[in-house]
Amino acid sequence: MDTDSKLNLLAHIFPDVDKVTLLEILVSCEGSVGKAKRLILGDGIIDDAEEIDTSEKELTPNIAETSNTKVETSTLPEKRKLDNSVEPEGLLSKIVKFQKLNTPLTNRNITLYSKHEIESVLPNIKIFPKFLQKQLADDVLDNMMSQKMLFKAKQFYIAGNLCKSSQKTAVFGDSGGVDYDPVYQDGINKPLKMTPELIKCRMFINDKVNMVLREHYKDSQEMPDFLINENWKSDFCVGNYFPDNKSHLDWHTDKLTNIGPLPTIASISFGATRIFRLRRSSPTNSAIYNIPLPNNTLLIMLPSTQELYKHCVPTLKDSLVKQHSKFGEARFSLTFRMSYPEFEKSKVFCDKCKKQMILRRLFKGDDIGYYVWMCMGSFKGVNCKGFKYAKFDGKTGESDFSTKHRSKATRWLSSLEK
Repeated sequence: MDTDSKLNLLAHIFPDVDKVTLLEILVSCEGSVGKAKRLILGDGIIDDAEEIDTSEKELTPNIAETSNTKVETSTLPEKRKLDNSVEPEGLLSKIVKFQKLNTPLTNRNITLYSKHEIESVLPNIKIFPKFLQKQLADDVLDNMMSQKMLFKAKQFYIAGNLCKSSQKTAVFGDSGGVDYDPVYQDGINKPLKMTPELIKCRMFINDKVNMVLREHYKDSQEMPDFLINENWKSDFCVGNYFPDNKSHLDWHTDKLTNIGPLPTIASISFGATRIFRLRRSSPTNSAIYNIPLPNNTLLIMLPSTQELYKHCVPTLKDSLVKQHSKFGEARFSLTFRMSYPEFEKSKVFCDKCKKQMILRRLFKGDDIGYYVWMCMGSFKGVNCKGFKYAKFDGKTGESDFSTKHRSKATRWLSSLEK
């Protein structure tokens, strides 16, 4: 079947989706009608033991019976189990081929569907569909919806202009001891009390993260300073609420101010299925990887993800893959994090305006790999560009976390950057 025929078939099955969007989806799915259908229907991440039905015969609707009628999802063929001896169809071989040929990947969009594809292409990402038992997942989502009025838009300044975030945020913790993020206004950094549902959810996530860390680092001989590879325990949760498909989260890396270098962040999604995107921070034209995240999917960003990648939740018209059966377009992402006690004790302040500084890592130029402190005054509407290099050694920390001299600063480089 040629491309035009495939496109016409998809247009007949999904008359509400314009052909430009359908073509983009088809291209991202390597021309597979089955994968395109699966993505549009929002069946989510494919387990390694499952296949996408690409049978053109089964996918082709009866034109006489469906003329001028939208095909209901319930009438389309269900997924079938794949024989264990057969490798699941994937995008990995094509991606590797592109990399070997050194073909420029100028913001190329690559959609990853299965757990195998995601973890092979992005080894620092671990993903677990249907993570919680259904009843607990339903309870957490119901609990978040009952508290949605507590989620607030972040307010911050850019170039002197007050801005508001598209998504809404709330922080949950065991106490008010964690200063989540002093950058933003309106007290978002003050944690709300953990609910029983969140406490249960966190317990399962802590166990899974520690299991993943043990497996990931079992053969490692040396560990970078401050990397937590055991006894990981989340003490606060940053929740993002996306009321509808228009709400989004722009490209960013999570600030390291209170979680330290090389952190692990565990994010679980509830509600509508949305696209989660990652790309390398440098170069800026790196390939973009799309991961559909269905309800009750756990995604773990292992150490160096924040140093090497940016991520976002786009507001594209095809970013909403599937509505939730009960709550429609609403989606929550709950990101569980472990604060670093030494960073909570030893805050760094700007020499110029005396405001607290935030910890980041530089990812380009001669300074690539260095951790630095940047003044948060600009986020508060203060014209200040205070800057210090970061300095921390060992897992016990130091009272002085900064230096003016790059030669004394802490630097971390992955093998991909050397």
